[in-house]
Amino acid sequence: MLLAVEFAAGLLILIVGAHYLVEGAASIAKRFNISNLAIGLTVVAFGTTAPEFVVNLIAALQNKPMLSVGNVLGSNIANIFLVLGIAALVYPIKVKRHIVIKEIPFAILMTLIVAVLANDKFIDGRAVSHLTRTDGIVLIAFFLIFIYYTFSFARNKVSDENGVIELSKGRTAISLAAGLVGLAVGGQLVVSGAVSAISRFELSETTGGLLILAVGTSLPELTTAIIASLKHHPNLAIGNIIGSNLFNLLWILGINSMIRPIPFNMSTNYDFGVVIFANLVLLATCYFGRKRLEIERREGILYLFLYGLYVANLLINV
Repeated sequence: MLLAVEFAAGLLILIVGAHYLVEGAASIAKRFNISNLAIGLTVVAFGTTAPEFVVNLIAALQNKPMLSVGNVLGSNIANIFLVLGIAALVYPIKVKRHIVIKEIPFAILMTLIVAVLANDKFIDGRAVSHLTRTDGIVLIAFFLIFIYYTFSFARNKVSDENGVIELSKGRTAISLAAGLVGLAVGGQLVVSGAVSAISRFELSETTGGLLILAVGTSLPELTTAIIASLKHHPNLAIGNIIGSNLFNLLWILGINSMIRPIPFNMSTNYDFGVVIFANLVLLATCYFGRKRLEIERREGILYLFLYGLYVANLLINV
């Protein structure tokens, strides 16, 4: 009962926080003539990955590294199949061509790079595979390149959403701060319940991270994507998902492996493959769907079906 109350309270705070974060982020885009896509890829993505960052930081400090890997990969899968699937059912998501030709391929490339860095045993023939501190520095370097590129691109674009109310500087700051705090607090409550569930059902760190923690820490992305879609800010929704996935791979795993090298289980290569597959499905449906550059409700149903298959496979192999 207590877990249910904690989860419900966390979800409510997440929804309110997402509302204020989207409102503040859209106002920033309008004020500075920055595309909502760039804001979604960075500012909003930073806010919605706060739960993942906190959970993975604690996991690294408590020497539970496989929880970190499972959470990051599981969140990236859930962000595409679960979050975009539900968001597309609520309201079809229009996708900028830039996302299709640059951001999604970049996300695929970064996933491959992380997989190569983690597979020491397979690549270099070492006895044990790790994401080392040196690997962490490499990931942080790629993360900084991503941030620099995104804002360089943003300087050449104007705000791409109409009908956005430009808030005063004070209200914008308060809205952003309230949204970030709401997502962090709400996400922590939800994740706390998820961790208790992992313990109760005696799941492994990897499985618990891939399934329960991944869904719990993806709730900020889910609430933000739904509210952004309902407010007709699709670029915030899709930018947030791609940005969050890159933050997870580069920033969170980079910081974690610098704190403590992360041992890597070879069986997790399957989940790396699913992350790449999810990005390829997103790329294909955006480019070859009935309406090009739009994720419609039928694509949303496909995403949810594929996520269901992934979860079923996890549960069968527990």
